[in-house]
Amino acid sequence: MFLSLRIFSADRTRFLATRDFWIDALHLFALYSFSVAQPLYDLMGRYAEFLAVRESRPADLLLLVLTLSFIVPLPLVIVTAVAGLAGLTARKCTHAVIVAGFVFFLALIALKDAMEPHTYGMAALSGSIGLAGAWVYWRYKPAQRLLTVLSFSVIVFPLIFLLFTPVSKLLFPAGSRFVSSLSAKMYTPIFVVVFDEFPLSSLMNKAYQIDAVRYPHFAEFAAESYWFRNATSVAGGTTKAVPAILTGNLPKKGQLPIYSDHPKNLFTLFGDSDRMSIFEGATKLSPAYLCPNELINPWQHRHQKLLSDLYLVYLHILLPRDWSRLLPSVTQNWGGFNKKKRKKVLKKDWKEKGWHNQILQFIESIQPNNNTGLYYLHAHLPHAPWEYLPSGRRYSDRFINPGRVWPDVEIYVLREYQRHLLQVGYSDSLLGKMLKKIRDAGLFDKSLIIVTADHGISFRPGDTRRAPSDTNFQNIYWVPLFMKLPFQSKGYIIDKNIESVDIIPTIFEVIGADIPWAIDGHSVFDQSIDERAYKRVYSSKAEQNLSRIQKSVEPLFQSVDRKVAIFGSNNVDGLYRFGKNANLVGTPLSNYAIGKTNKIHTVIDQEKALGHIDHEGSFIPAHITGRMLGNIEEISSNLALAINSTVVATTETYNIDGEHTEFAFIVPESTFNDGDNHFEVFAINNNRDGSAALVQITRQRAEYYLVRRDDVHIDAIITANKERIYVVPRIFSGGIDKIQFLEGKMRIKGAAYNHTKKEPPSELLLFINGEYRKSVLPRKEGQRFRFNLLNEHVEHAGETDIKVFAISSDALATEMRMTKAAKKMYHEQRP
Repeated sequence: MFLSLRIFSADRTRFLATRDFWIDALHLFALYSFSVAQPLYDLMGRYAEFLAVRESRPADLLLLVLTLSFIVPLPLVIVTAVAGLAGLTARKCTHAVIVAGFVFFLALIALKDAMEPHTYGMAALSGSIGLAGAWVYWRYKPAQRLLTVLSFSVIVFPLIFLLFTPVSKLLFPAGSRFVSSLSAKMYTPIFVVVFDEFPLSSLMNKAYQIDAVRYPHFAEFAAESYWFRNATSVAGGTTKAVPAILTGNLPKKGQLPIYSDHPKNLFTLFGDSDRMSIFEGATKLSPAYLCPNELINPWQHRHQKLLSDLYLVYLHILLPRDWSRLLPSVTQNWGGFNKKKRKKVLKKDWKEKGWHNQILQFIESIQPNNNTGLYYLHAHLPHAPWEYLPSGRRYSDRFINPGRVWPDVEIYVLREYQRHLLQVGYSDSLLGKMLKKIRDAGLFDKSLIIVTADHGISFRPGDTRRAPSDTNFQNIYWVPLFMKLPFQSKGYIIDKNIESVDIIPTIFEVIGADIPWAIDGHSVFDQSIDERAYKRVYSSKAEQNLSRIQKSVEPLFQSVDRKVAIFGSNNVDGLYRFGKNANLVGTPLSNYAIGKTNKIHTVIDQEKALGHIDHEGSFIPAHITGRMLGNIEEISSNLALAINSTVVATTETYNIDGEHTEFAFIVPESTFNDGDNHFEVFAINNNRDGSAALVQITRQRAEYYLVRRDDVHIDAIITANKERIYVVPRIFSGGIDKIQFLEGKMRIKGAAYNHTKKEPPSELLLFINGEYRKSVLPRKEGQRFRFNLLNEHVEHAGETDIKVFAISSDALATEMRMTKAAKKMYHEQRP
């Protein structure tokens, strides 16, 4: 018998030594290379900053190529080999299925732009092309020979990526260092603070001054510094704008935000200073020799995080945009798209602790000393996600993924504009803490303090957020720039044409030193140089990478006028009351004759949280979101929210995904009482005399209770109306497949689908520690679901205490259990 087994094994595996098997394997590598590896290589080659900002080293790049081109597709070859144990036909069929899959991927990518509005048609056509491609490959030898020829791509694509794109600068970093002796002449402490995604117009009032009511610390600092009101960034993106600030030179195409491309910069200039405190963000211009004791993430973690990000990037490349919108955004930052928490928090690893903590750590680094010093901070505020009130409390656990272009829905965009302005208020609060710490350390009077931003952001429906256009450039390029000189006490407003490349030469003039390298900027105080006749801005599409815009400050004033027309100025109330019915805010319900409707219902996402308000806590549910159920055409799209019998906010309904009619209110913290709060949503109608009439919309109370058979088994769910939803296993397939913790938040993701009835759940309910927390509808395509919460909601929960139930159309429920991968993620990431 043993001899027979050996003969069987040898016979079945003989194909592994055949030429035919290895040619098939080569074809799989070639198809994988074209459909998966090359799109990623192309994108990373064009945006090498993706690798530069995560400090990828030569060994990291070689490991990336080895993994992406060879290790990832290898299991497919193993699968065909295993199938071959059942015979040649089984191996060939398995091989053909994989070929069809890769051709399907290629077709999806190729048809993405041509058939964008037709998502399902695109998928069906791509599937047909995949099957046809596999059939042609199966039947015709020329197709197989073509793939054999194209198999050179397995080697050529990685070589092009490593040697003939800007990535080569990371593979072969410059070995020389710039040495400056300037520190010996330096007697002035220097503070340079660069905020992120911060248009100057956000700070200004109707008189084109700093709005001292909303942003008192910026106004206070402007009153004793030079405010260059006509200052502009030379680029609309961080990786070009920040190096320009730190070097004084205009951006050039192909340059990466790394030391080897910018060796002559602010940090190397003062590299021998007695004290330096450097907190960089999405750049790495400070060389390793200036931070010899800085701990670097282990290569295993860097590689794992890179592959995780690339996986999401590839899904965005592959999937139609209607589907990719369901994924985490890959445009808000340069990495950490999945936001997985590191197993070990390393020294100076402030990114994983929350961007606002980065600023707090910088403030802590400011200490009294008699030596000169350089303090640099790139603050990732007021950059999205917008989640902080001016007080510093979080008010939302709702994520946004607007993409490159805002939806053409005005109320949605203005609501996000409102959230940005509130986060500017928190940035103002942190600036106040920073300036106080500088004063307390006895450094304020003698210091040169520069506060600016890398670039701005625009909030116009249907327009781009960050890419400059003819309609939004004034919000992208005009940025705050304040300079307080040593022993300066009086403020000045300067409308001279200033660019961000002028910051470095100004520092040189203030400290009385010569510039040791060629520079594109000049000191803002140099009266011997004529004012520029135009402003220079970087453009990868323009000749010599530079475009010109007008030097006048008028475009800035126009953007301020638009903001003031929406939100007012010189008050805080205007940030919470805007739109056509803003005059209702603050009025008692007793002023109105109130009707009722039972045909439409609302579901409030924060229903439970609004009953447990704690003004001493770190979170307050000021962002109140929900959706409309029923025949919504029967009521007005204008809504009012009343809390404790007073109208506190107004808004309009909107529909982004084509399925759900949603609404959102943001209210001041002072609106709430501690403990329980009574709230209602009303439709706003207009009487003939122009006055408002309110129609109360029945609220569908999203409150549920579990009926347990024992500690393990759940028999039913009881609704607020005392209806019983029985829990039945296996009505829905799927489960919880991801649990992620990120910056104080928790995200639960999964899928549920009833294959018998061919329908998704009507609703999904989340319970933590046996208490109902939140309900969501299935996401746009009907199967996926996602819950966003704060970490504090699960502080005392174990994995078995987190339960998600999918509810069917006939009022039955199935518990969606965690997969093994989700359990592992929960244990590894949980704070």
